[in-house]
Amino acid sequence: MENSESEETIPNNRRESGVFSGNKVPFEFKSDIDHEISRIKRATESRDYDKIKDICYDLKDKIHKRNKCINFADKSPAGWGTVKEYLSDDLASDTDDEKRTGQQKAVLSKRRRTANKTGSNILDVIENGYAIPFITTPNSVVSKNNKSAIDYAEFVSQAIADLLVNDCIEEVKTRPHVINPLTVSTQKSGEKRLILDLREVNKHIWKNKIKLEDWRVALQYFEKNSFNFKFDLRSSYPHFDIAKSSQTNLGFSWEEKFYIFTVSQFGLSSSPYVFTKCLRSLVKF
Repeated sequence: MENSESEETIPNNRRESGVFSGNKVPFEFKSDIDHEISRIKRATESRDYDKIKDICYDLKDKIHKRNKCINFADKSPAGWGTVKEYLSDDLASDTDDEKRTGQQKAVLSKRRRTANKTGSNILDVIENGYAIPFITTPNSVVSKNNKSAIDYAEFVSQAIADLLVNDCIEEVKTRPHVINPLTVSTQKSGEKRLILDLREVNKHIWKNKIKLEDWRVALQYFEKNSFNFKFDLRSSYPHFDIAKSSQTNLGFSWEEKFYIFTVSQFGLSSSPYVFTKCLRSLVKF
């Protein structure tokens, strides 16, 4: 009978995965550490050192908690059974006031580190607008609008009206330094987009190298068992103003009126660079 009772007891002490309940806490701790190491590897590949620091802080907390569990198991006659009760008890964590204070300090510390590392030129873009990095001064030219803009004149007029309402362009009385041609791009879905053809201006702009994020960077924003989602940041470039000194190079003409763009544009060759730099700083913050 004793052997029979023993044989019936052992299966009840097993988890479905085959790990003994007594080994559950050590097993989960090892899994957590493996997961954090994988996160560090991904952050290292993308050279996101702030992310690495944050993961190290998380690891430190988990190791501290792990040491507390070992201490309880060693001192209690019930061993890891006591640890199980400890982890299921709300009192196992710090008091609410201490926890909130610790979280606030961690958030403030992270923001302070990020703010200190945000380049002065990034802050200048946000505060004063983006000064286009010209290596030579563009020639003062007046270009005719492209055929597509003439063909879709009604669409262009409505698009200009929308841009005025959204403070993306400004009507000016004097002719801008550069009058760039307007063009209309038609997507496969039939949706149209008004584009400022800046090929002439782009010839005079300094070219910066840029590295766009890929799926490896995206993985750093997800934890284990996260749900997948998708988002599309529409009209991303116009989120950043153009410095007053550069706006006269982003001019165009329509129906005998002059306009200048006051925000960054899709056709501007340096827009991807400044947008990526600014967005990275905002995400880190």
